[in-house]
Amino acid sequence: MFRFILIMILAGRLRHNRVLVLCIDVVTALAVWGTISGLNNWYVPVCIFVASIFVFTVIGYRNYFLPIRQHKVESVRIFRNSPFIYLTLMINQQGEQHAYSLPVKTPFGTVYQFYALYVYMKLADCLSQYARNLKQRKAQ
Repeated sequence: MFRFILIMILAGRLRHNRVLVLCIDVVTALAVWGTISGLNNWYVPVCIFVASIFVFTVIGYRNYFLPIRQHKVESVRIFRNSPFIYLTLMINQQGEQHAYSLPVKTPFGTVYQFYALYVYMKLADCLSQYARNLKQRKAQ
């Protein structure tokens, strides 16, 4: 579970509006600048940074990893229909395959679109590994 924390943070950052993430980054940068200029102590930017990382991790876990714990996942699929990126869990419920759609991201801008696609592809890989790990634990 701990090896997926980095992708949880990235997915949590990607899940939110870019303006909100930019505001959190600006607050953290201002706290660092305030520390360098002597306006506040060193622990203020560290606390802000740790709190923002914790929030992004919780958001990534609740949106992407928690549904895998709740459902029996067969596979994870990623679809790209420019500019939308879809992530779908294929769930086996009573012998039938159902699609469980995860939150959709609409990235604008060429570089950001490739970044979002890369994060979602890594997320799909991590989600499938996480589902396999859960299956192996249940089998033991």
